[in-house]
Amino acid sequence: MMRFIKQFLFWLGATLVMSALYAGSMGSFANAIFLAGLLLPGALFLSTQIARLRKASGWTKWLHFAYVMLISLYLEWLGLIAAYWFLFELKLERIPDLMINPVFLSMWMLFFVFIRDRLFAKKTVLKREELMFEITSERKKMHIRLKEVFFIESKDEVCFIHMEGHSLKTRERISQLAERLPEGFIRTHRSFLVNTEHIKGHSKNSLFVDGLELPVSRKYKDATQMIFNENNPSGELSN
Repeated sequence: MMRFIKQFLFWLGATLVMSALYAGSMGSFANAIFLAGLLLPGALFLSTQIARLRKASGWTKWLHFAYVMLISLYLEWLGLIAAYWFLFELKLERIPDLMINPVFLSMWMLFFVFIRDRLFAKKTVLKREELMFEITSERKKMHIRLKEVFFIESKDEVCFIHMEGHSLKTRERISQLAERLPEGFIRTHRSFLVNTEHIKGHSKNSLFVDGLELPVSRKYKDATQMIFNENNPSGELSN
């Protein structure tokens, strides 16, 4: 609840800052606040996509970024259309050129999203071996130690969390688990999420974890290769 209040206050502050910038061309601060409020949804949408952008890799990351920016700009222009109707009395010449400039709209959204991300990014204060992860298994909420997770496997719309000596089953999708897991877990295949601490080696298009050989698909090969580059510059997944 406190996190929600802090973020609400942040976006309220962002709206007031934008209102101050618009006040000179809007004639009144009340109109400027109304305009800034109409432009806020684009920035809010962009802000919700930051976590997804971090999870993407290679060319898909830039493709997703372009897609997100286009939707954000679309929301901004919808706000301007509303302003054109309610504030500018359908007189196009009254709309300042800066407000319909896609570069300006993109920069102001990215600026506030960057500040918000720096202020509210989750900070890991526990040692990795102490980090806990909440899942729902067999209709019961459970907390497991991330260090004990070897890998997560998706099979028949169910995910199996494999740990030493046993596995837990959850109905949560692997894509949802990937978004919630911290750094140190990597998607290697549409059906596998792997704890990088437990990777013992690799062969052509596969990894060895807990004595098992797990596949590495072409889509996730670049991101997986980065793990080996960080730990062993000579290690390379074969084509």
